[in-house]
Amino acid sequence: MFNHCEECALSTLEFNNISEFPTPIYTIEQIIIDHDFDIVIIPTLTKSGIFDKTLFVPHLPDAEFRVSLAHELGHIILHEFFIHSAQSEARADAFAAYFLMPSEHFEEHAPAMTKYDLSEFYGVPVNFINKRMELSIDLIQ
Repeated sequence: MFNHCEECALSTLEFNNISEFPTPIYTIEQIIIDHDFDIVIIPTLTKSGIFDKTLFVPHLPDAEFRVSLAHELGHIILHEFFIHSAQSEARADAFAAYFLMPSEHFEEHAPAMTKYDLSEFYGVPVNFINKRMELSIDLIQ
């Protein structure tokens, strides 16, 4: 179901020569800027969003910020930044999961590590590890 999201995430990683974990936040920010979007951090926001060519994000802890930026990058890469539907949100989540935890690496590390170890290794919240594991299960079925 999310094959296109995975392909886009992997090609974005390859194009930008990203191979370290956790993916540096400044790297994700630079990719967003390279797509001609500005980033504005507003501490009082509770949720990220794109308006015109500006990405507005709340001030969050690094792990949550990394996921939020990768999610919004997914909207940008998938050209779905003006669509607000459950499907476009699921696709942006899938893009972020594959971008921050590519299948080749994730499926190698997941069996040998706890969710908490994976969370620390990839620099994402534990609940996002659960989302990523669901994507791996979907691939098996």
